[in-house]
Order: sequence, then C-alpha cells, then structure tokens
Amino acid sequence: MSTSPTKPPTGVEVGNIAPDFELRDSENKTWRLSNHRGKVVAFVFYPKDETPVCTKQMCSMRDRWTDYQSTGAEVVAISVGSVDSHKRFAEHHGLPQSPGFTTSNRYSVVLNVRSS
Repeated sequence: MSTSPTKPPTGVEVGNIAPDFELRDSENKTWRLSNHRGKVVAFVFYPKDETPVCTKQMCSMRDRWTDYQSTGAEVVAISVGSVDSHKRFAEHHGLPQSPGFTTSNRYSVVLNVRSS
C-alpha cells in the first residue's frame, strides 16, 4: 500500500488543445467545446449566483461587455448551481446570455472529474 497522496488532475497545459466537454446553456441547450474548435473561447469561473463578490464580478463583466465582444471571443461563464439559477441571476442583473454566456452546474467539466 502506498502512503504517498494521490495528485489531483492538473488541467490542461497552456498551448495544448483542451479536452472536449459539454454543458447546458441558459436556454438548457447543449454547448460542446468541440463545436468551437478554431475559435477563441474565454472561460469565466465564478463560485455562486447572487453572492456579493460574484455579482460584482459578473456585473463588471456586463459593464465592459463591448470590450469582450471586440475580441471576437465567445465568453463561457462556468459556476455551480442550476441552469434556472443562472438564468434568474442573469435576468436580475441584466447579464449577457446565450449565445455567448453559458453556464454549467459543476466546475469539473474542464477537468473531466465528477463531483458529488
């Protein structure tokens, strides 16, 4: 039996192709990374809807939305919670939504690790 701790997944190295994954957008449609190969996709991770810091972060992004759009990147917001929670959060604060504002119910979609 080994006594050394197991290493958690380290993610993807900069410059390597990200592994494919899918998630549900604010319209409950499937969004798949492989459908966006060759395009610039920017991931924005935030812990939870309607919390003070996350709300400030996401509203700041909303206020600079034209700057994000000018890069040509698709912005994908990933957080915990349900699609309905994200949709209410986006509507409450006037945040951009699909297309270009996608949410997931777990962070682990990027690492391909299941959460409980």
